[in-house]
Amino acid sequence: MRSYSRIKEDGFKENWLDTVTRVVEGTFQLHELHCQENNLKIEEAWRQKVSQEMFEAIYKMKFLPPGRGLWAMGTPLIS
Repeated sequence: MRSYSRIKEDGFKENWLDTVTRVVEGTFQLHELHCQENNLKIEEAWRQKVSQEMFEAIYKMKFLPPGRGLWAMGTPLIS
């Protein structure tokens, strides 16, 4: 919470669940943008499977993006 949690719209700081959700959603928003810009098909079943696996791995700290990624992903800083 000290380093990677951001202030939410309601004025409260994110908890770990909020942070992981923001990071995973932000990652897949970038994936969607990449696919649109390059006229690539988005496989929704694959996207759901991989995003759930990514969420679980980050939430359980089996895999963590770089600290800056935890802090910035899913915000207007990354678009």
